[in-house]
Amino acid sequence: MDYKQALSIPYIFNLIKILITPCQVPGCNPVPECSKITLIKLNNEFYIEDYKKNLFLIQKNMKQYNITSTLDTFIYFENNKMTPINLYLDQLVRPPSQRTLNIELLRFLYMQYAIDKSYFDDKKYLAITYY
Repeated sequence: MDYKQALSIPYIFNLIKILITPCQVPGCNPVPECSKITLIKLNNEFYIEDYKKNLFLIQKNMKQYNITSTLDTFIYFENNKMTPINLYLDQLVRPPSQRTLNIELLRFLYMQYAIDKSYFDDKKYLAITYY
């Protein structure tokens, strides 16, 4: 599954819209208006729109936004949602420098899946708007 396929899943698209923020890494000093970014779909492609209305195609290694790790986490979940023990085993064998998944997000996705699988249905997804 690639980023385009993942973002085509309604619950992922809506959660990413809520979770996306400018990066917080050293050397990246976003000014307050920089935090006004949105996720949009245009011509069957997914973009980040910044406060200047610039569009950036979502792809691997987008260092200015924290989206790649989050998308990798959703893709991992979609591929392994029936076998949560794989998360533990995968993390055990990977060196810390190769652990790119958001483990806290992944744990909550697994909990939500265990409690209410309908949350992930295409017809019933998170439709909350945050400003």
